[in-house]
Amino acid sequence: MTEPPVKVEVEAPGDPRQPGPWAVHARRLHDLGRTVVVRRAHAGRELTGRAGTPGTPGTPGTPDTTDDSHGLLVDDALLGRWPLYGRVIAVTRSSDQASELVRALTGLGASTLVVPTIVVSDIDFVVPADLAEYAWIIFTSPNGVERFFSIGLEGQGRDARALAGCRIAVIGPGTARALARHGVGADLVPERFVAEALLAAFPPAQSAGTPGPTGPTGPTGAGGPEDPTDPADTADTAGPGDTADPGAPRVLIARALVARDVLPEGLARLGYSVEVLPVYQTTAARPSPEAVEALSSTGAVDAVTFTSASTVTGWCQVVATALGGSLPSPHPPIVTIGPITSTAARHAGLTVAVEADPHTIPGVVAAAVGLLGPRARPLR
Repeated sequence: MTEPPVKVEVEAPGDPRQPGPWAVHARRLHDLGRTVVVRRAHAGRELTGRAGTPGTPGTPGTPDTTDDSHGLLVDDALLGRWPLYGRVIAVTRSSDQASELVRALTGLGASTLVVPTIVVSDIDFVVPADLAEYAWIIFTSPNGVERFFSIGLEGQGRDARALAGCRIAVIGPGTARALARHGVGADLVPERFVAEALLAAFPPAQSAGTPGPTGPTGPTGAGGPEDPTDPADTADTAGPGDTADPGAPRVLIARALVARDVLPEGLARLGYSVEVLPVYQTTAARPSPEAVEALSSTGAVDAVTFTSASTVTGWCQVVATALGGSLPSPHPPIVTIGPITSTAARHAGLTVAVEADPHTIPGVVAAAVGLLGPRARPLR
């Protein structure tokens, strides 16, 4: 079967004074876009070639080498700058949270296929009037922070002063940064961005005012825009609700409607009276026709990234439905953001190729480079 031609409309990107080569976007007539590296001499031209038809090295206006598998023009010297050149990576985050990961991947030369598998939506809730009576308030994700303040407190005519006297614990630096945007600092950020790590750092109820060590990232350290182990994104069943002991220090957990039981149950074992406040929910999204078409093409996607367990669940639901009841086969390699997400993927029958460490968006990007970069394996 003869491959359709690859056409590249070359435009000078960014600062025209920037020396070539440049990375530009090409669209195969039958497939996804690809990134192509060209030299300055190509600016303003359209290049056409066929797969397996290499360019002529040394010819004016022609790059030095080609990728014979795609018929795309490649400058090998730039693979160090764009280690994900020629790769297509699926991003499964919700549409309003995909941009950070997309920017990071495309900045390294990848093309991205955004396939939102979840939608984060508001629900009705009421923030307790007596917040000062809680020893701790826990936020498990940026989604929880934003809705607690914007819908909960502001909807009642209150602000961050309502948290005065409470200690605040969060899972992950992304959640801590979301909290800081509202003028509140986190008292406890565990070193690992999972509920289990928060429990390990949490003080027993008898010494509720003395938390364990804050993680090295601190409240404003580096990390992804969404914490990978948000219990809202890691569960199949609803949490246990309130575990009330009238004489115990009270803890309020602001989280999703559906969440793992690990955190409230663990805090109850530490002697706290735990109250769960659902502040948002996640539901399945619907992929675009373009995404479905791409996913149905064998080999069109080099890897799929999952940043929470709910993205795994959503992927298995919406993509399988869109493809007629089954996932892509063979399934592209999977990159996960952390152990909870990896467990969800394995429970769904998927094989995890690599798990990010640290469990952040930059960690996911680094894992993708390790899996797909030029030193890992040749372009398909």
